[in-house]
Amino acid sequence: MENNVTIVYIGGSDEIIEALTSDSRCSVEVISTARAAMNYFNSGIKPDAVLCETNIPDGSAFIIYDYMRGLQRLDQVAFIVVAFEFSEDDFKRAFSIKIDDYYVTPLPDSDTLVSRLEFLKEYRKKSANPAQSKEKEVNYLMPVSKRIFDIIVASSVFLILSPILLIVTIAIRLESKGKVYYTSKRFGREIFNLYRLRSMCASTYTDFQIADIVEHQYTTTQKNPNIDFTVPCPFCADLPEGETCSPIIHTDNNMICEYWYIRQRKEFAKIQSSFLKAPDYFRITKVGKFIRHTNIDKFPQLINVLKGDMSIVGNHPLPLYKAELLTSDLFSKRFLAPAGILALWQAEMSRKRSITEVERRRLDNAYADHFIGGRYSMLLDFRIILVVLIKKIL
Repeated sequence: MENNVTIVYIGGSDEIIEALTSDSRCSVEVISTARAAMNYFNSGIKPDAVLCETNIPDGSAFIIYDYMRGLQRLDQVAFIVVAFEFSEDDFKRAFSIKIDDYYVTPLPDSDTLVSRLEFLKEYRKKSANPAQSKEKEVNYLMPVSKRIFDIIVASSVFLILSPILLIVTIAIRLESKGKVYYTSKRFGREIFNLYRLRSMCASTYTDFQIADIVEHQYTTTQKNPNIDFTVPCPFCADLPEGETCSPIIHTDNNMICEYWYIRQRKEFAKIQSSFLKAPDYFRITKVGKFIRHTNIDKFPQLINVLKGDMSIVGNHPLPLYKAELLTSDLFSKRFLAPAGILALWQAEMSRKRSITEVERRRLDNAYADHFIGGRYSMLLDFRIILVVLIKKIL
């Protein structure tokens, strides 16, 4: 099979080298020191991507990155930092100087990693030739027919389901304290508050108690990571006071946004997926399990549709931290379409077992194309609704 991606790996991890070289789609050059890497880059060879460990002999990933960006020939080569332990300072630094990715070992599975590298290869190629990829400026305008359809469907469904919503909200309130709904900042074409029924409650267990329970349940010797509540989420820090990039999770007397909680668990813990999911078991209520399984927790999004924040069919609105990563991305075209409850990729899921993140983003762009140049037609929306509903019923 022909190699798709040429990779330079700067580091000495046998595990990473084995993971990269085992995929026939990758051509891998392994370099162990910063000096050797600089000599390699001066030789005239141009790879598609560079994966560099945070700390290497004679230097660091940031020194190599600055050196590469100083060479015009390599300015568009994708650069990824690989860390063995998460560092907030390194993460923020990588984000601020526009390094393409920051991975904490273990690396993603082979298919995900190669898909990401192929995307970066194509994106960098287009960025290096803006004249070839330049598109005419397009403006989004919600079609009148789509807006009328949204109002009719959302109001009708909301009235029909109102008795169920009333019963569910009472059940949520009786089972646990707190509001029956929550809002989270999302970005469609602009920032808005997404409504959803609450399915979780403040945990009565500490992280250490959960760790002890899970240790006995799964007979594992790995420890539950200690979440550091004193370290602020880098995305929430840029928002106005009182606003968060994702829903708040309560643990005893502490609060942390969902994104930063999950991020710390994944990057500090390095534990099995079954173990990662265990603490949520103690926080999801009985009613919460039911409304998540039946998607009843999403019904309040009909209010977003009536307000004009969303449409019945569109591209799923993103948490702010994810939207920010796409603002200069090849996939930013997705924002030309309205935010929606149902998406094109959900309809495509009926034909496949799974869809990668890259495929989902491509389908989001494809739906956005549906709005450019006056090409909008209700037929695609009807097809998406029909396919998704049939899938849910079956």
